[in-house]
Amino acid sequence: MARVIGENIQNTLIITDKKSVGTLTLYYGSETAAERIAFKSSLWEREGDKIRSRRTEALQEWGEKKIIGFKEGDFKYKIEGELKIFSSDPDSKNYDPQWKPLLRKYAPDILEALAEHIFEEMIVVGRQEEIFTQKNS
Repeated sequence: MARVIGENIQNTLIITDKKSVGTLTLYYGSETAAERIAFKSSLWEREGDKIRSRRTEALQEWGEKKIIGFKEGDFKYKIEGELKIFSSDPDSKNYDPQWKPLLRKYAPDILEALAEHIFEEMIVVGRQEEIFTQKNS
């Protein structure tokens, strides 16, 4: 499968969610080189002569920035004792314009997982095998 690059690309990430004991399908935009640099810079904060890690905050912020949406029905929230499906799709009858703040407040782990997937080292180097010949033996 080819990797599609460019602007306005929608990528899909399917994650196993421990809390729902199921999978969630997330849609997100591709990162640019500038965003990768900004993400790495946002991981640390200088406070006087000390440097503080802000990894969790950075993951949540960047996950929220990069998420485009999620599969309809993957999230519900409780209102007045009743579970209600909410959607990230503006054309859905279940659309909630506050879907990102809802995820940020009640499902920050999902945004963190998405940002880790996007920005942390994602290239997997395959096992390299040395070809032995009689000369190497």
